[in-house]
Amino acid sequence: MFYELNHFGIVVRDLDASRAFYEDLLGARTVFHRFVESTQTHVLYLQLGNGLIELLNSPQQGEGAATGITHIAFMTDDLDGDYAALLDAGIEMISEPRAASTGVGRLAFVRDPNGIRVELLQRDLVMRGEPVEHPLIAGFDHYALTVDDAHSAHDFYAGLIGMRTGQDQGRLSLGGQVLELRPRTPELANDPAFSHFALRVHDARSARGALAAGLSGEPVDDESVEDEPVEGAAVIRDPDGVAIVLVESTNEKEGER
Repeated sequence: MFYELNHFGIVVRDLDASRAFYEDLLGARTVFHRFVESTQTHVLYLQLGNGLIELLNSPQQGEGAATGITHIAFMTDDLDGDYAALLDAGIEMISEPRAASTGVGRLAFVRDPNGIRVELLQRDLVMRGEPVEHPLIAGFDHYALTVDDAHSAHDFYAGLIGMRTGQDQGRLSLGGQVLELRPRTPELANDPAFSHFALRVHDARSARGALAAGLSGEPVDDESVEDEPVEGAAVIRDPDGVAIVLVESTNEKEGER
């Protein structure tokens, strides 16, 4: 059974720069770091609030190598059974269950109906600890996907993965973590499938200014931040262009889910 939305996986160009961005600017905590000899890849898990992201970096990757978010991951207590059930439901296989190259647990990959890479993880190691505190960031809010077919996405994540739907049909939850499904519209025509992840802040405009200024020590400019995508939200980007949406906390969201 799937029991947790675990992380977004992000391929980064410069591990030191990305780590500094997330740790020094956003207050992330490194909870796991291993260099995988077989693939010459650094695997680094960071905790932001109560959410996790995975940074992947190969020192040998070329200058033009693609970077950014590459997959979404879910935890299961029965990898073989859940993998088989997804295949029986017609979900496309990418890789069969196997030992993780980090030496921690087992994993498999499938592709959801919108072509998004989904990692299935089974392991005993618990990486998420107590929520990380930060003077500007109140917590982790959600992971987001922009999908061409919202109906098939909902069927996959709610029906097959078992995520729960709340009052907002576009926001699903599992294991205390939230996934936002964004139907592709003309306004979102150029958005990547892995559109962003979001952090909660007490005031979006002031947090945007403080964080953007912290990147360069200079006044905020249009290259480091963007216009608010929705009221009460702002955007910053990590060194590889990954969008991080800052959404304003409400009283009911102050505590970590």
